[in-house]
Amino acid sequence: MNRTRILHLADLHLGAGHNHLGLRAAERREEADGLLGRLVDFALLPDSGIGGVIIAGDLFDLHDPPARMVERVLHDLGRLEAGDVRVCTVPGNHDEYSYPNGVYRRWAVSWPGTLVTEPAPERVVSWSLEGLAVDLYAMAFIEGRSRPPYDRFTVEPNPARKIAVLHGSLDVAWSDRSLPLRSENLAALGVDYVALGHIHRPMERRVGPAWACYPGRIEGGGFDDPGGSGIVLIDLAADELRPRRLLFGSQPVRTEAWNISGLASEDDISARLDALADPRAIVRVVLSGLPGFSLRVEKLLLRFAPRFFHLEITAGETEALPPDLEGAAAEPTVRGLFARIATERSAAAPTAKRDLHQAALRFGWDAFGGGRGEAASPTAGERP
Repeated sequence: MNRTRILHLADLHLGAGHNHLGLRAAERREEADGLLGRLVDFALLPDSGIGGVIIAGDLFDLHDPPARMVERVLHDLGRLEAGDVRVCTVPGNHDEYSYPNGVYRRWAVSWPGTLVTEPAPERVVSWSLEGLAVDLYAMAFIEGRSRPPYDRFTVEPNPARKIAVLHGSLDVAWSDRSLPLRSENLAALGVDYVALGHIHRPMERRVGPAWACYPGRIEGGGFDDPGGSGIVLIDLAADELRPRRLLFGSQPVRTEAWNISGLASEDDISARLDALADPRAIVRVVLSGLPGFSLRVEKLLLRFAPRFFHLEITAGETEALPPDLEGAAAEPTVRGLFARIATERSAAAPTAKRDLHQAALRFGWDAFGGGRGEAASPTAGERP
């Protein structure tokens, strides 16, 4: 198969701590830090069609990763070079080139392929993949030397395809030191594709005649940064450099939001957790609503946590009804009368109105002091 494809990567964040996973953080780091090696294995497959790899920033999570990790990365990138697959690496904002002791300054001499170190956008390398020419334009932000605008630069008029590689924020304002980019400026450059990095959510859009793309994060960094974005390929042999997304294996990280107001018992939550169980999955379950039963999160975690790589259950927005509701309904008290009427009406209510009835039951119960009932007034013949 002709190797006319380019693999567009960004935001691998090798070396991220994953410390929210507690005792399993080290195991998770080993899995996530093996991502580059797995990607290189894929790129070197005879039928992958990949002739070039672009890394659009934040290959590392820190600017000074440990030497052992850097050596592993150099070995993997070197495998690409040995397999006649071109490589271009652009520093991001996590592994920024500005730091005097940064990874790219310390290891520049031995870095495989093209390492971008220029403070302003310019043509950094030209590739020929199966006779198809492509020019790459890129920059590395350097504090004190890089100056905006970063999305206005000269593109040389030649027959080669043109790709801009920029680690920045497209059409949004960010407080960090990522490059601010505007679609209208990129559209005027005359490039065929804009390989972006920095935003972890996958996205592609037209910018004039070109496509601009964030590949997204593959191995997630946490519940608010779940990853799972897959990989992006573009093909120099195609009429246009349009990003094509493919699934790529990563450890599942997900958040489940469950409103448990309509559930009959804790067994219903157990059934959902049973269906969700996966020994590789990192899962947070957020419960909300007004359950009609006593919610025992610790018991659920004790039972189900061993069936996940990591499981969290958050019930901060639930208001569980008291466990002694049935007992209260049998009391010869005003509270008991309220409990009997409210539970009967809630049980008979249509599903669409059940939340409303359970809310009324919750608020009414609170009005009795959270379970402190007083005896109903005795009838005339029962006075002491």
